[in-house]
Amino acid sequence: EYLIPHGSLNRVAVPVYVTPEFRAEFRKDFKLRPESDIFIVTYPKSGTTWMQSILRTMLFTEDTPEWAKMPLTERFPWVDFIPSLSVTDLEKLPNPRVFKCHNHSPQEMDDQIFKG
Repeated sequence: EYLIPHGSLNRVAVPVYVTPEFRAEFRKDFKLRPESDIFIVTYPKSGTTWMQSILRTMLFTEDTPEWAKMPLTERFPWVDFIPSLSVTDLEKLPNPRVFKCHNHSPQEMDDQIFKG
């Protein structure tokens, strides 16, 4: 039930854990690596996990055992909600970093991620 949207941000339904405070902290602290960061942007239930598996096979076949055993949810963290990684931990991810999110408009992605 905690995954059921309980509100909205920028007129987009979001789960309860996607708070304005979380988004403000993420926006302030996240450092984009434009030369290597990859974003999987999909609608819910449209093949996000499938796309993660394809990218993992294409990009990370040479991963060290530590990274190769990492669950997809940690190797490809959600931009909307990063339950097990802090923004500081995201800095430790090797290039290319892959993130995923749902329901973002280009304007919202610009505001949240691709800030100037």
